[in-house]
Amino acid sequence: MKGRSRRLKLLNGRRRHSLSPSASWIAPFILALICWSALSPVAAWPFDLSLFSGSKASDTPAVEMVLQAPSLAAPGDAVNFSCTLENRADSPLHKITICDRYGDLGYWEEIGPGQTVRAQGRTAPLQESAIVDVTAYSQGQLLAREEAHIKVIAAGRSALQAVVEVPSGDRSRARYKITNSGETDLHRIRVADSQGKTLGILARLDAGRSLPLITTGPVLPGTRISALDPAGDLVHGSVTMLAPTGGKAPSGFGQADESQQPPAKDLTVMSDPQPEASLEGVASQEEDVEPTSSPAAIEEEPQADPVSLDHGIEIEIEANRTEGRRGEVCVYNCTVRNTGEDVLYDVELYCQGHTTTTTFITPGRAFVAEGSLVIDKSSEIRAAARARDAQNRPRQVTSSQPVWEISPRLSLSAQASPSSLPAGEVAQLTLLLENNGNDPLTDIQVNDSHGTLGRLPALPPGTAQSITVPRAVTGSVDEEVMASARDSQGQYIYAFSPLSIHVYDVGLSLQAEPAEVVAYQGDDAEILWTLTNTGEETLHNVTLEGQNEAWCRLPEVAPGQNIRMAATLSVQQSGPVRILARAVGSGDRLVEANATISVHAIAPNLSLNVMPATAEFCAGEQINLSCLISNDGDDVLKSVVLSQKDGSVLARAGDLGPGEFVLLNPQLLLAGNRTLVIQASGQDSRGRTWTASDTVNAKLILAALDLKASASPEAVALGKKTLIRCQVTNRGSLPLYNIFVISKSFGPLGSLDFLPPKRSKVITAEIAPPQDISDTITAEGFTSSKSPVVQRQELRLRVIRSPSPRAAGSGDGLIVDPPLKVTAANNTTESPASPDSPPDSAYVSPPQAQAEAGSGNSVVAGIKKLVLFIQGLLTGQAASGEQEQLGVKSSRELPYSIKILDVAAIPPEPAAGQPVSVMVHATSEARISQVILEFGTADPGTTGSDMLSVRRSEKIELTMTGGSPENGYWSGNIPGQKQGTFMVISVRVTNPQSMAEDGPYMIQWGGQKQGSRRPASTTTATASAGRDGMLYIESTSVSGTGSVSIKDRFSESTISFEEKLKGHGNINIETLRCVDKQADVVNFSQDRDLSFEGGVLKGFKEFDSPTFHGGLGASITERFNASHIDKSEQGMIRSFNARNNTLAYDTEQAFDGSWNTRTEYARFNKKIKANQKYTGSFQTQKKIKFED
Repeated sequence: MKGRSRRLKLLNGRRRHSLSPSASWIAPFILALICWSALSPVAAWPFDLSLFSGSKASDTPAVEMVLQAPSLAAPGDAVNFSCTLENRADSPLHKITICDRYGDLGYWEEIGPGQTVRAQGRTAPLQESAIVDVTAYSQGQLLAREEAHIKVIAAGRSALQAVVEVPSGDRSRARYKITNSGETDLHRIRVADSQGKTLGILARLDAGRSLPLITTGPVLPGTRISALDPAGDLVHGSVTMLAPTGGKAPSGFGQADESQQPPAKDLTVMSDPQPEASLEGVASQEEDVEPTSSPAAIEEEPQADPVSLDHGIEIEIEANRTEGRRGEVCVYNCTVRNTGEDVLYDVELYCQGHTTTTTFITPGRAFVAEGSLVIDKSSEIRAAARARDAQNRPRQVTSSQPVWEISPRLSLSAQASPSSLPAGEVAQLTLLLENNGNDPLTDIQVNDSHGTLGRLPALPPGTAQSITVPRAVTGSVDEEVMASARDSQGQYIYAFSPLSIHVYDVGLSLQAEPAEVVAYQGDDAEILWTLTNTGEETLHNVTLEGQNEAWCRLPEVAPGQNIRMAATLSVQQSGPVRILARAVGSGDRLVEANATISVHAIAPNLSLNVMPATAEFCAGEQINLSCLISNDGDDVLKSVVLSQKDGSVLARAGDLGPGEFVLLNPQLLLAGNRTLVIQASGQDSRGRTWTASDTVNAKLILAALDLKASASPEAVALGKKTLIRCQVTNRGSLPLYNIFVISKSFGPLGSLDFLPPKRSKVITAEIAPPQDISDTITAEGFTSSKSPVVQRQELRLRVIRSPSPRAAGSGDGLIVDPPLKVTAANNTTESPASPDSPPDSAYVSPPQAQAEAGSGNSVVAGIKKLVLFIQGLLTGQAASGEQEQLGVKSSRELPYSIKILDVAAIPPEPAAGQPVSVMVHATSEARISQVILEFGTADPGTTGSDMLSVRRSEKIELTMTGGSPENGYWSGNIPGQKQGTFMVISVRVTNPQSMAEDGPYMIQWGGQKQGSRRPASTTTATASAGRDGMLYIESTSVSGTGSVSIKDRFSESTISFEEKLKGHGNINIETLRCVDKQADVVNFSQDRDLSFEGGVLKGFKEFDSPTFHGGLGASITERFNASHIDKSEQGMIRSFNARNNTLAYDTEQAFDGSWNTRTEYARFNKKIKANQKYTGSFQTQKKIKFED
């Protein structure tokens, strides 16, 4: 069926030009169109029979309203339409408004009787078929309403190509192979020379097809080919020249490879063939096509296998013209082609009564029979071909090409007024018909590529009559109009006339330099505007408007003219500035163009805070400064440098964005007292340098003591002892003598005879505190000149008098006896300032003071013993026995001390079966090599005073999860235990030179279910019934149009949430928000669905967990500024005992505008920052979670 479908398509495309002298021309034409429409409903018509979608109609007989709009458009086109309103009443109409669904098209105070007004409009870019609806009102009352349907043709661009071949030895004619390689069908394909003279015309060329065309006369450079697409727009193609045999193509043509053709046997050139007098032999779409006077061999062809009769064989007829005057010659070629995959044998080609044969044709090859026809009347060229395939199955195909005679008895002149106009305007076509003969003509009809333009019933001899037809023009027209008429004998005669309409562009462009302006707030910026008339007509009354005022007015701008104008813009705030250019073209057509510049008003600022404000240092020591540099402005600061006032650079911070900060820790070595001026500087985006400064008073200290006191354990049972450790360091440059360490509550703890500079020693003493004590430890020494040097430190001791009452299986949580969280003062060892210090320190334990402490007289007894001890030291008479009586023993300096800063259990109140995570924060001057967690099960009745005796047989080595080996965090997990289990834990930290311990602590597994928010029992002493609780639930649903302003804030010591929404437009929002606070648990959650359009919506949101990771804090911030947004989000903040913190945010959105997220976990030099911003049209999804 391949050959048949192609043949039928060819016949369908040419059917409307067929001539039957023995029958009416109009009836077969209309019948063929009706059949075609019924069989092919999608693309039934080869041309548009109705150019205007609107029609004349009105709701009131006093007015007539006509809406004109093109019926076809390409995707993305904005279509122009016009509407005319005529007052046919005897009285005037007042306050008339013509509008479409988007706004007013025109307004008139009065329209007099018989007066006509006209309004124009333009649709938005169309992506699918649409309806233009125009309504006219008079004083608010409906006058008339019209609709026009515009169909959008979703097709690709057509591609038209022609390859020219000049036969060898005959330069008087040429063969064109015309190919439509596009996706849309083309009609009225016209080949013309450089002067515009028509060389040949094809009525139709389907997408993906090729057809031949033969022209007479030499082929000259400048040959052009054009066609009309389904929308009526002119499509231009390319022409390529094939070099003749033994020669070169003429200059001005492209080159193409010449295809080989198989040799033909008995090729006859037909001369003076007899045209057929009838088209009755051309079959309809349901029957095979056979020539009416074919050779006998073809007539006897059996009709077997009708389905595959034309498979693999194709016939083409190409002619140099399809119409001409009597006596002119039509030159044609009849080509049979093998389009299948098998060889065709015994091929016979019949063309106008002559037969040519060849033995075979291989796939893809063809052979040609040539001939000519002297036009003496309208007729057609007929051809038929027959062959057999390799299986001896017959193949047969036929075709025809009509040729019209241009009669001198009928003349046609087609003109358009105006002949040049902009797209979308209406041209009046004037068709002048004249009967030049002596015979009356009837049934006169004028057609173009779009269908019938007009009809006349009769035209007497020697008379002329014109037809005026309006046409909305969307593209240039270059075609021929055909007129047909019937003479007195019933024969049809024809006349042709060229029709050309030039559609010119009307356009205006506006450009701004620069496109982006960055200036300080309040400054003026100069903008250069370039206005260009990009169309082909002069524009009048050109106006530039911006910021609600007219900037410039020009009387006119010629086509192609560029006008450059400078304007000064006062920068007050950031945002886009839009300038609109308006002009008026012919017919009061409004032409607009706009340009937008981005204005960024900057207000940079830089701040500096240096700590400490007063720095004390000893000779040879460096001053450590903490310098916090913050960008408090709204512009990025580049190459930020920290320096002294004299210009010496201390550190470089790089670039700082708005709101960012950096902490620098420079070290300075000074020789004496001095006031330091520290300065930070950076450059903004315009190159201006911003500075900030701060001062530090540096004081040189010759003699200084450092004292660090701690107790281990910090809490003891009544009657039990605790070990007090005091580390004394000489920070100065002078040696210190007779250093005494005295407790305000227990008296002297020990003394040192001598402590050289930059050395430290440790004094320990065992004390049994009688009650909770807030003690002050004082260390005082003397220089060689007897000048005193004093240092003090506070120390707290806690006494546990009795165990806390507990009910079996009560489910209370962590038992802190002593408390689980210990401060930095709870250290066990201290290190020397230098590893070279001599081992000459002392160990002091005042047993008598402890004995008297039980009688409540410890201070007095301590002072007495101190006086005796000092006297012995001064006189040198203190015997070794006395020293032993005072408890003075030799000790050693402890190098590379370890500090256990924090021990935490998460969760502190575990449920039955729930594992517990233990986290340790420790520091050391040397690398910490190992952190061990020791734990063991205790009896249910174990109290705080009995914890030391509990055997901790299980050990777990903790893993470092953050920081460094000198200052880091270690963690590990204790397996979950059954309900009511008591467990004692302790921590041991070691480095290659020393070791430190902390604990013991006790943990109890309760009966609460894991993951439950509320206690399982309310009868225990730790139930939340005795604590403050709160539950807040908010559900919001809003839908509507208008202004939106939302400001929400929820704040606790452990969580913070803030949100702002502001804008104007169409909004749909659903929000569910919950705050649940009980005991030490705070939960905040929010779920939201948001949809917004028709305006601008600005949003800000921040989730903040200030207690995250021991107070480092974590936050998630979101900002958006969108004209359209569809958003779904979930956010949550949770804090348990201010230690177990979770911060999560999950969001999905599609938006047009800008969207920014900022994630931050930072305190000074510990930073995790992520800042992402998207501007445009995006679909995004983001999930963020912090958990400690």
